[in-house]
Amino acid sequence: MPPSFYWVSALFLITFLISLGTVRGIFRNDKDQLSLALLCVVLAFSCMYLMWITCYLQQLYPIIRPEKPPHFEQ
Repeated sequence: MPPSFYWVSALFLITFLISLGTVRGIFRNDKDQLSLALLCVVLAFSCMYLMWITCYLQQLYPIIRPEKPPHFEQ
């Protein structure tokens, strides 16, 4: 794996931990709101990371081979 994969994964992890701490600080008195906010943060970061890793791996190893248009095959 290229080094950029590790840097971006580390950046996602650091941002995730900072956002968890921020949510815990904001909603520390209301337990119902805290659990809902934490669920939203975890779900949002899971979806973002899944989208990023899908796009990254698709560029790294394309499934479909590029095809030349017919007018280029001479």
